[in-house]
Amino acid sequence: MTGPQPGPYPQYPGGSGMPAPQPKPPPPDTVQNAFYLMLAGAGLQALGIISALVQVDTIREMVRDRLREQPDAATVDVDSVVNVSLAAIVLVGLIGIGLWLWMAFANRAGKNWARITATIFFGISTLSVLSNIAVSTSDSTMAVGSSNTTFGTILSVLMWVVGLVAIILLWHGRSAPHFRKASYGYEYQPPGATSGYPPTGPGPAPGQTAPPPGGSPPQGQQPPGPPPGSPPDGPQDMPPPR
Repeated sequence: MTGPQPGPYPQYPGGSGMPAPQPKPPPPDTVQNAFYLMLAGAGLQALGIISALVQVDTIREMVRDRLREQPDAATVDVDSVVNVSLAAIVLVGLIGIGLWLWMAFANRAGKNWARITATIFFGISTLSVLSNIAVSTSDSTMAVGSSNTTFGTILSVLMWVVGLVAIILLWHGRSAPHFRKASYGYEYQPPGATSGYPPTGPGPAPGQTAPPPGGSPPQGQQPPGPPPGSPPDGPQDMPPPR
């Protein structure tokens, strides 16, 4: 015995029926400004590499001045010290550029771990600036490089200020919603729907036609009869009494 078949069921994209993540809104102005500041930090880092390569003679003179105060100055190769210093400056600068860019794009994408990592990097940068200041005031030949020149010192201070402002913006109250996990909900809207899915009010399921008022069948259709095989009803079909 077969009864009426149910109507079609709504299908979700992909056929999985799982909710899809809602699209993340654009980053707030605080995060966007922090992104621009971190790009500026990468530019300052690249400028530091260029200044070191341009100021090779100044760095060489700094090495000679430091070596004059050392008892074993005659045994030290000035060119070797300068080359090692330049190689270290370029290597550290390239790593710094990569970290600035990495943190910039990761924070703009709303990764909360990137905000925490950027804060840790800023703490390390603060210790590095303090260490450079301490070394530059000593008589050690380690205090050689672009960061110990006047222009290099200005660049280091500017990068530290840029990092400080970027961290403040990332932890601003308006930035907090950008770093929350994406919410999940049904993005699928059935044909003719004007709000979210599934529908909350009374009405037919998506893809089905609502019956007219009073329960009568649509025009041009016959009312449904009894299922096949069911006993007939009505007095004319009853057997006569004995």
